Amino acid sequence: MAESKAYLTLCVEEAEETMKELRAALARAGIILPSLRIDPTSLTREAPCPLIELEGGGRA
Repeated sequence: MAESKAYLTLCVEEAEETMKELRAALARAGIILPSLRIDPTSLTREAPCPLIELEGGGRA
């Protein structure tokens, strides 16, 4: 259980770092996505794999 919690923490930290890098790259291109975030549902799987959403809410 502790191993899976450590793995999840590492995955989330990597996703957050990737999100920061993506936000900075987009900003340099003049693009601002205030809703850029980690998709919370991607963390609820048995083997979590954080996904980054480019916009939150309003799915078709």
